Amino acid sequence: MEEIQFRDLALDECECIKDMNPSQYIMMSANVAKSWQADKIYLCAGSAEETIAFYHAMGCSEALEINQALFEADQRDLQLEYVIQ
Repeated sequence: MEEIQFRDLALDECECIKDMNPSQYIMMSANVAKSWQADKIYLCAGSAEETIAFYHAMGCSEALEINQALFEADQRDLQLEYVIQ
């Protein structure tokens, strides 16, 4: 079985995103991850219906692999992935 590796991309902590809308943030994250030769990005989203609808509209789906620490921190959050085209 192939070992899964994760690399943290905490753009929400960067000044570079302060003027971005959420779709720009996802596309920027996908571009950075693609430069790292990643196949997908992982997102942890709040449980608000509007938030979940937005991520699904962007092409995100439920993550195949759940980060147990994030799940235990807030079981209401939805763990998603975005496949890089």
